[in-house]
Amino acid sequence: MPAKSKSLIRWTVAVALLSFLVWLAARDLDPRALLDAIGAANLNLILLAALINLVLFTWLAALRLRLIIEPLAHQKPLVFRHLISVTLAQSAAHNILPAPAGEVLRTGYLARYYGFSLGDMVAAQGLEKVLEALAVTLEIGLLMGLASLPPKLLGSLGVVAAIGLGVALMLVFVGWISSPPEAGLDQRGLKRFLSDLGRGIQVCRKPRLWIIGLLYSLLADLTNAGMVWLVLAAVGVSLSLPSCIIVCLAMRVTGLVPSTPGQLGVQEAGAMAALSLFGVAAQPALAFALLYRASYWIPTTLVGISEFRHCGFRD
Repeated sequence: MPAKSKSLIRWTVAVALLSFLVWLAARDLDPRALLDAIGAANLNLILLAALINLVLFTWLAALRLRLIIEPLAHQKPLVFRHLISVTLAQSAAHNILPAPAGEVLRTGYLARYYGFSLGDMVAAQGLEKVLEALAVTLEIGLLMGLASLPPKLLGSLGVVAAIGLGVALMLVFVGWISSPPEAGLDQRGLKRFLSDLGRGIQVCRKPRLWIIGLLYSLLADLTNAGMVWLVLAAVGVSLSLPSCIIVCLAMRVTGLVPSTPGQLGVQEAGAMAALSLFGVAAQPALAFALLYRASYWIPTTLVGISEFRHCGFRD
């Protein structure tokens, strides 16, 4: 199928899905009440959430990136400040372009700038996803064991945890048993990806990398939960930290659906669905969802575009 046809089908499905979600979320909303909720929000708390995302979350993401790619063969020494710029540029691309534009941009740029092989960068991207999946699985396990959750959530969380753990273990197993591609051997498609992933995991067979990488992923997720807590407080909603983590998980799960740039609309619907389980009314829930997006989308996009130009991604 031609690339243009695939793109058209994807956007048609995405627009149809987004339209349905918007209708579903907005059918019981009072526009005036929504505007009042947004206007009455505590701006200081929203600005604090934006600062935490721009500084702390970006710092943790760059630390994890350096941890993963540092053991891989490269020609130039890694510069942490530069990796922060790359992380911000990736975030901007993710915000304004369809997925996985941000990941593709970062992979190609790092391979060219530092002299990594493209295969190793694909492997690094896979390792990053494994760490994220393991972190989510651990968080769900802790929530199910320690937090008091609505009964209807327990089954759904169990399914998500099982899928996340299964995917992570499958990727680790395949990578562990795969052999690096032989010199001069032309491998393509899935076989090449699995070989590259195997090479990356073989280079990174260090317990310290997995432990610290998992810690960075957990801290990044807790940072997101803290942002959720702050923005919810800004619109007058009080939820516990475990509940905020569940809201984050809901937004991440809905964000996996191939859709609009930055999952615009889909993420908001996921947040509202999760908040409804905790008895949050539609108006403050949507006000939260919109303000939460603004708290990370505006600063990371503006700064990321600047870093995009500064790093010379267009060169």
